[in-house]
Amino acid sequence: MQPRFSLFNTVPSALPLLWNDQGRVQFEEVRKLLDLSKSDFARAARASQKQMADVLKIPKEIEERVRVWALVLEEVARFFDGDAKKTALWFNIPNPLLGEVSPRDMILYGRARKLLQIVRDEISGDVP
Repeated sequence: MQPRFSLFNTVPSALPLLWNDQGRVQFEEVRKLLDLSKSDFARAARASQKQMADVLKIPKEIEERVRVWALVLEEVARFFDGDAKKTALWFNIPNPLLGEVSPRDMILYGRARKLLQIVRDEISGDVP
């Protein structure tokens, strides 16, 4: 087993479909993996569906929000050796360590950064 070098784990690799050739988030792929309707996706991003319709015109703050979601997906996918089905399933099942809330719902509730930190702490073994 190759040792984990967390300094280099910031480059997406487990789910390349989440990123385009310029390293930008593929919104539709994130939405599909999280099993979100277009309206839920826009609501969670704190945007209108109209804003989300043209990916070239999406404001930076919304793009940053969705990028965090993609990073959480990426971290979990690495844990599951790139298995997109297991990753998607993990996001949709209520988790007792998250207060019986699914990771997907944490994202919907605006808690994606907290979820990313929890996932990274769990994977690195830095759990309090």
